[in-house]
Amino acid sequence: MPRSLFWLALGTFAVGTGTFSLAGLLPVIAEDLGVGVPAAGHLSMAFALAYALASPVLAAATAGMERRTALLAGMGLYVLASIGCALVPGYAGLMAMRILAALSAALFVPTAGACAIALVEPHHRGRAMALVIGGMTLSTVLGAPLGTLIGEHLGWRAAFLAVAALGAASAAGSLAFLPRLPGARGASVMERLSVAARPEVTVLLMQTVVVFAGAFTLFSYLGPFVRGTLQFGGEGTALALLLSGLGGLLGVSLGGWAADRQDPRRFLIRSNAVLGASLAAISLCVEWLPLSAAIPAVLVLLVIWGASGWCFPAVQQVRLVSLSPPLAPVLLSLNASATYLGVAFGALAGGLTIGGGGLREVGLVAGALVALGAAMVWRMRAAPIPAVP
Repeated sequence: MPRSLFWLALGTFAVGTGTFSLAGLLPVIAEDLGVGVPAAGHLSMAFALAYALASPVLAAATAGMERRTALLAGMGLYVLASIGCALVPGYAGLMAMRILAALSAALFVPTAGACAIALVEPHHRGRAMALVIGGMTLSTVLGAPLGTLIGEHLGWRAAFLAVAALGAASAAGSLAFLPRLPGARGASVMERLSVAARPEVTVLLMQTVVVFAGAFTLFSYLGPFVRGTLQFGGEGTALALLLSGLGGLLGVSLGGWAADRQDPRRFLIRSNAVLGASLAAISLCVEWLPLSAAIPAVLVLLVIWGASGWCFPAVQQVRLVSLSPPLAPVLLSLNASATYLGVAFGALAGGLTIGGGGLREVGLVAGALVALGAAMVWRMRAAPIPAVP
């Protein structure tokens, strides 16, 4: 594998760390800026919504741009936005910097995937993509817990500076080792919308939105949740994120295996049932069990939640691509937007629940949303669609 792939993976690790660390940093950010936890959670919602809306537009606008230039532009802006997060004095400024970070990440991450594919022979493309996207996955295991610990001991602004340093290292390595790569024409925004409007595609994208909304209803507020219900400090919050991330690694592997060997629809019905049950059980444990029993139970459930949740993306992508393999790039980009739209809705739903005094009930709301997603999967039988002429 070309050494330049490492720098691309480091970039996705930086983006993932900046994204997932926020779940652990919310309490200290809210306290420092003098806002409530739900308002701090809107930072996650704004990031995800901006990413979801900007990604297809930026993909169409920069399709013909030389790829290394687009990559460096995206990461350069992400570094500046992360530094801005560390320096701005108030909530409004931090919100603006998180939106800028989302726009730059929406340019960098898809471009990094395109670069990875262009750098290797066709029979190595799967491994190259796995390596680059693996940076994002690794951020859930290492980046988010470390970001939380940095925020606890050095302040949340130091955590964003650490993310900026990771991004700067990725940009420097890409500049030094990544060759210039020509762009290629991609689907226009209108072509993407025409595909998304097809009923079979719309239903699958709605499933993606709902399932991710459920998972991130709790994940977006995992830090406040474990602090408020399990009396965790910074180290305990980092442990919760670590266990969820380890479950996620298991889930990614399980999803890859299931996508090749299982009936996708049946597998997702079962995995979503486990995901919804684990989310609801987390809330029931903190409500009904004594603290000494609730802590180990929730920690185990975090692993189950991570595994059952992160096996969803790969299998759902296979379902989408099976509708029309020639449209795979467009379908996958639409699914990425649907994913972040779900994250935004989840952050909103969690914030509304907590704002209404329902911190302990966040898992129940999350489980109900996932159950809705499972019901949508159960009711739909996908049929192939024709490719765009």
